[in-house]
Amino acid sequence: MKRWLLRALWIMSALLAIVVAAGYWALRSSLPELDGLLPAPVSHEVALDRDRSGRVTIRARRWEDAVFAQGFVHAQERFFQMDLARRRAAGELSELVGPKALPLDRAARVHRLRQRLKERWQHMALADRILLGRYAEGVNRGLAELKAPPLEYLLLNQAPRAWNEVDSLLVVASMYFVLQDDKGEHEWQREALRRAFGERVERFLDPETSPWDAPIDDLDPQWHPSPIPDLREPLRTGRAPATETAPGADGIGSNNWAVSGTLTETGAAMLSNDMHLGIGVPPTWFYARLLVDEPETTVAGVSLPGVPGVVAGSNGHVAWGFTNSYGDWGDLIRLRWDPASQTYATPSGPKPLIIHHETIEVRGRRPEILEVRETQWGPVVREDATGPLAFHWVLYDPPSISLGILKFARVRSVEEALTLAPSIGIPAQNGMLTDRYGNIAWTILGPIPARIPADYRHITDWSSGEAGWQGFLSAGAYPQVKNPPQRRLWSANGRTVSKDRLLAVGDGGFVLGARQRQIRDRLMAMSSPVRETDFYRLALDDEAMFMKRWHRLATQVARRLRQTPQARLVQQELDAWNGHASSDSVGYRLVAAWRTQVHNALVGAVNKACRKTVPDCDWFRLGSRREVAIWRLVTEQPPSWLPHPFLSWNDFLLAQAEQAWKPLLSGDTPPSEWTWGKANRVRFRHPLLADVPVLGDWLSMPDEEQSGDWFVPRVARPAFGQSERMVVQPGHEDKGLFNLPVGQSAHPLSPYFGATQEAWLKGHPQRFLPDKTVWQLRLVPARP
Repeated sequence: MKRWLLRALWIMSALLAIVVAAGYWALRSSLPELDGLLPAPVSHEVALDRDRSGRVTIRARRWEDAVFAQGFVHAQERFFQMDLARRRAAGELSELVGPKALPLDRAARVHRLRQRLKERWQHMALADRILLGRYAEGVNRGLAELKAPPLEYLLLNQAPRAWNEVDSLLVVASMYFVLQDDKGEHEWQREALRRAFGERVERFLDPETSPWDAPIDDLDPQWHPSPIPDLREPLRTGRAPATETAPGADGIGSNNWAVSGTLTETGAAMLSNDMHLGIGVPPTWFYARLLVDEPETTVAGVSLPGVPGVVAGSNGHVAWGFTNSYGDWGDLIRLRWDPASQTYATPSGPKPLIIHHETIEVRGRRPEILEVRETQWGPVVREDATGPLAFHWVLYDPPSISLGILKFARVRSVEEALTLAPSIGIPAQNGMLTDRYGNIAWTILGPIPARIPADYRHITDWSSGEAGWQGFLSAGAYPQVKNPPQRRLWSANGRTVSKDRLLAVGDGGFVLGARQRQIRDRLMAMSSPVRETDFYRLALDDEAMFMKRWHRLATQVARRLRQTPQARLVQQELDAWNGHASSDSVGYRLVAAWRTQVHNALVGAVNKACRKTVPDCDWFRLGSRREVAIWRLVTEQPPSWLPHPFLSWNDFLLAQAEQAWKPLLSGDTPPSEWTWGKANRVRFRHPLLADVPVLGDWLSMPDEEQSGDWFVPRVARPAFGQSERMVVQPGHEDKGLFNLPVGQSAHPLSPYFGATQEAWLKGHPQRFLPDKTVWQLRLVPARP
């Protein structure tokens, strides 16, 4: 019996070893080609050089071959990421991963983007269709050259689906979902607040301007607040509401800034750009440098896997970067609905809804049929007591997606780049432009609707023709600021411009301007000559200027705590705070936790009152400008706004402090274990495999404490932050600085998997240009 047991154990061990070996072989087989010669459908030899961190330089004779090679590299390194992006926009994730993705797919299918973009592609310029075709050809060749499918498909037991030209358009569309409101949420929440409390309260809770604003065209913006309006029904009535937690990020976006050549040693203007996004494994961006002979092109920067070209970077003449504009790029439309005829009113007469039936394939289940009701302006996305509400989004119109960004690879001046603004088919961004001649400029890059004058901050009625869009602005009508007197420009997702320029952009939920103001003040304090290291230090600035007023108030509240040894420790840590969002700071965590608790409690009280009228009312969804109202409430302390059951604002603030600081006040947690870094640990995970035992840990970046927060230039949260850092002067790229979190590769066996994570985390910049070539793959023309 013992002999048979040993034999069985030996067989099981052997089988396990075989399984592990087979898995390891399959995993190694899915690694990209790094060296050697590879026949390919290129007209001339193309070199794919990689440095020690995997950053790619593509050298090609012709632009079409460079695009093919870029598709090849993207597929070999990041195909699964590309696949998720196209499926996210098209509403096809459930086909790959199963029913858990159905909520995302239903929300996306309302927009019917695969069909819309297929029609769009058919009407694109022939040259653009050719480039998209070459890129798709490169993607499919790169995928085919892998000896095994990427790891994710092995685990899902599915085969990767081939790439086509429309898929690249869908990848661009996926960024619209990341960066813009896809269903008119801001208009709806303003409507909810107005219905519940009236116009004056709604404008108080969602102000158009704030004392933190730092527009680039007004160095001394004035803010004149109106008196806080009384509530018709005080918040003290009724049962106490539960506190609520913000559903997303608080002040997200990106930073960029520039100085003119009069402030640099070289005479070339200087640009800094760090785009803030969710960060996982792999990161959003992929570094690429393209050197092409015909037409002559030298461009380097970050690319988006799934799309040809460089998204943000420098071409030796012009450097450019982006921050999300938070303009008004979509409108919620109240239909004049006739239930009897089932029609809605338009300027040309009543029309019926068009009904589409979208089939959502679901892995492991029968397909789901989704009914989409559509108007001439866009789909019905909501209903209220008056009837259906439709949504019109810039993404539905042809200018929203194009290959215009490829033209930036060969622009020669800021002036030339400004003329291209309307043709850059991307989610509208604050474009920061610099050139080697010393010029700097800001404009919106991406389509801007030409609207009939009306109030588009709220739901509008387009039935009479007195509101609506009349195409898009031409280049001459675009808002822009070029070579301002202060010789500096900045943007960080707050209100960037004023007056007529602001009217063109609209208000799509600008974030609170605290980060933007701090950048402006730091930039204005820089003396000539400004160097790359000065810009890079600003990108890592974690001094919490915004939180200092909350610190003063928290210190006052802490003195009113019941005096225990733990309360005295809290007071000591607050007194010792150094003013920074430092990873080792207990004081900063105390202030941040208390501010968050105050916000959550007040939003919970307002939402409870609002939901008596509109059930899905949520003040949180209007963004970080709620800070303006909340700060006024806790400092001016109007009686009708005091939440139940508190008898005074002092009691309310003290209760929030006791709740926020409970781990320390209870004595359960020593201060050394309650630092900001303990709450703000890096958690970069794979989107599919994060919860897979062993493998999930293997594919994730190590959890490490980090400094930074929402309202400082160094935006850093557990799974969100600076998705790249770039400092560059066009024409002097060899002096430029760069960081990419995680690294180029998504493959755990890659020699450069995670290679740049430590430098990004610790703030040690790489050179902007790649280092010495370590690996070289050459694509050579295939023999007929």
